[in-house]
Amino acid sequence: MSIPRAECGRSSLYSLRSPGRNDADGTPPVTTAATPTLAAGLDRDTASIPPKIGGPITVGEFLRDTWLPQKRRQVRATTAYRYSWFVEHYVAPAIGDVPLRRLRVDHLDTLYVQLASTGGRHGTGLAPKTVLEVHMIICAALEAAVA
Repeated sequence: MSIPRAECGRSSLYSLRSPGRNDADGTPPVTTAATPTLAAGLDRDTASIPPKIGGPITVGEFLRDTWLPQKRRQVRATTAYRYSWFVEHYVAPAIGDVPLRRLRVDHLDTLYVQLASTGGRHGTGLAPKTVLEVHMIICAALEAAVA
């Protein structure tokens, strides 16, 4: 299975929006009843944890401890929740234990193929747009890692 490589940028994500939908992937927005619970959980994580001393930092540690807390200050609570859900359910189980300095293209290609073929609730694979969203999260995190 071949998945087209997406460029890191905003134009590819915006072009996938359907008219009349509230969210980029067509899902309804999170209800206001869930918002206080989300906000309480996100407020708890506002201060980023300093990087550990010694040893390599893994992709999962970087995403959870550095990138997500920084993004939570820049985006809406529901967007931050979605980012953390993607990281916890899709990225961390597959490549979370890979040291950040050792991450290669083949790790990401394997992740994208796995998500497209067997990811999702029923093991039938995720939609290409969802795989693209995971790619955009990883791309933004890697850009922050080298900045």
